[in-house]
Amino acid sequence: MTKSHPRNENKIRRCPICDTEVAAEKKNPSFPFCTSRCRTIDLASWRDEQYVISRSLEQQDLEENQ
Repeated sequence: MTKSHPRNENKIRRCPICDTEVAAEKKNPSFPFCTSRCRTIDLASWRDEQYVISRSLEQQDLEENQ
């Protein structure tokens, strides 16, 4: 079983789509988005290639996340 980090649950962030404040809560399955609507809009933007990755991944990028 994974332990949750209490400090992460109290974070307030802004929805990347509509800029609404969003609390990191277990009961919000759409986090970091405020709603499933904003999450779907973001997914559609990836599908429509409105977002791009600026460069290719390098080995050091993969090592930083471990």
